[in-house]
Amino acid sequence: MADQEEDHGVGAIGKLIEVLKPMNPDTRINVLQFVFKELNITIPGATGPAHIPPIVPTIPHASPAQPVPPAAPGAITDLRSLREQKQPKNANQMVAVMAYYLAHHAPERRDYITPDDIKRFFPQAGFELPTGPPSQTLVNAKNGGYLEQIATGQYRLNPVGHNLVTHRLPAGDSNSGGGTRRRTAKRAKKATKKKKARK
Repeated sequence: MADQEEDHGVGAIGKLIEVLKPMNPDTRINVLQFVFKELNITIPGATGPAHIPPIVPTIPHASPAQPVPPAAPGAITDLRSLREQKQPKNANQMVAVMAYYLAHHAPERRDYITPDDIKRFFPQAGFELPTGPPSQTLVNAKNGGYLEQIATGQYRLNPVGHNLVTHRLPAGDSNSGGGTRRRTAKRAKKATKKKKARK
């Protein structure tokens, strides 16, 4: 019986060497450490079970990790960045900015917003929470022309709201066109009146 067990041991050693020989040294150590841990083997002379460091898979010829490039200037990385860029002046405009962020920039995007989003995202954006119920804030934004209701408690940014965020905010921005054109027209009218008065 003892001879048979000894033969099995010799055979196991041979198989183990055969399996480990083609591996690189790091992989061999990882495999042996894992086996020691699984079989609860204590190294002779040690007072307790061998300390097994975490097994890290060895990936042959792995290229070093490439550094993540920094975000481009003006890139939207979070809702606060978008709010600072668009500078909404009231809760209705902030709702439109929030809905746009969730639809186009959020890590988990969706094309609708709910009252709970006001309580969650207004503080994230650094924007003051409205004093009324969040549901009423969404109704106000809808009545302001920026949202459309798609289900109970769910609203989606409509084309007017989309254009507000992408073309008309911040207010007075040259890209919006409207404010600049109005100011130019007023100046032209004043200049015309002055000329007529001099005549």
